Amino acid sequence: MTEKDWIKKVKSVHPKADEQVLQFIYDFRTMQKSEAAEEAIYTQFESGYCYYFAHMLKLAFKRGEVCWAAPYGHMVWVDDDGIPYDISGVDDSDTNDYIPEFMMESTVKDFRHVPGVVNNTTDQKIAQMVLDWHDIKSEMFGGDVTKLSLKEANKFVKSFTIYEEDFGGIYQKKKKYLKRKFKIKEDKNE
Repeated sequence: MTEKDWIKKVKSVHPKADEQVLQFIYDFRTMQKSEAAEEAIYTQFESGYCYYFAHMLKLAFKRGEVCWAAPYGHMVWVDDDGIPYDISGVDDSDTNDYIPEFMMESTVKDFRHVPGVVNNTTDQKIAQMVLDWHDIKSEMFGGDVTKLSLKEANKFVKSFTIYEEDFGGIYQKKKKYLKRKFKIKEDKNE
C-alpha cells in the first residue's frame, strides 16, 4: 500500500489524525522497503516495545504525552489534540483512559522491558490507578483538570484549599496530578 493510500485509509476512520504524524509512522514502518521488515518492525513496536515508540513520537514532535492505554498492556503517544498514536497509526484500543506516564509511578517498569527490572503490577493496583484517573477527570471539586493550562493549574493548586477534606481524596488527586504535570513546587506554607 502506498503512503498516500495508507494515510487516506487511516483518515477515513480518524479524520482528525495529523497527516505529518501519520507520514512519520508510515515512513518508519516502511524504511527497509520489504514486507518482512515492515512486519517485523510492526510486531516489535506493537507487541512489547510500544513504550519506546511512544517516546520516539514525543521526541520527534516535541509535544503531547506518553500515556498508558489503561487497563491494557499498551503505551501510546497522545498528541495535544487528544489523538493517541502508536505503530499502527491511530491507536484503536478499547479505552478512553489514556493515563500519562508521569502518573504511573513504578508501574512503568513493566513497560520498559529492562531485564531484572519489573514491577509486576497487580490487577488491584491497575484498577485503583484507573479509578484515580476517573477521579482526576471527574467534574467534582473543580472539574476535569486535565485540560487546564499552566496558569489555571497554578490557580487551582493554590486557591481551592477549601477541599482539603474532600470525599475520597479527589481534590488531592487532582492537585497531585497538576503538580506532576506542570512541575509545580509545594509552597513552604502547605
